[in-house]
Amino acid sequence: MGLRAKFLRLPGSERRLVLRAASTVALVRLELWTLPLATVRRRVGKSGLRKHTASPSRPAAERISWAVAAAARFVPGASNCLVRALAAESMLGRFGYHSQLKIGVGKTAAGQFEAHAWLESEGQTLIGQFDLGRYTEMAGPGAGRL
Repeated sequence: MGLRAKFLRLPGSERRLVLRAASTVALVRLELWTLPLATVRRRVGKSGLRKHTASPSRPAAERISWAVAAAARFVPGASNCLVRALAAESMLGRFGYHSQLKIGVGKTAAGQFEAHAWLESEGQTLIGQFDLGRYTEMAGPGAGRL
């Protein structure tokens, strides 16, 4: 089954969620390309936590992260963990979820520096959950706010 057919088979609420995720991912990607990370972090934070109560119209945090991951496959340059984590953080905040961006550093088997971003919410890693043991989380004042 083609991607278009899969998309059209989704319930309307999930199609809207994927489209919203695609626009958020594209905007975050553009902002990271043109603005300093600290500015993007402030802008994502300004999307703020909105008070939403649990309701059938509020998507689960896992569905939001799924929609971001799905949308990121089609936005050029958005396969980057930081883009996906920031986009998910923004969307989660809009739906009233608390989340925390984490950034860690490590070395490859060849000794090269690498960094990774992931997003946690309610004790769960929603974005970037692969092989987190390889990374040492950056610590210090404001590390989560970079």
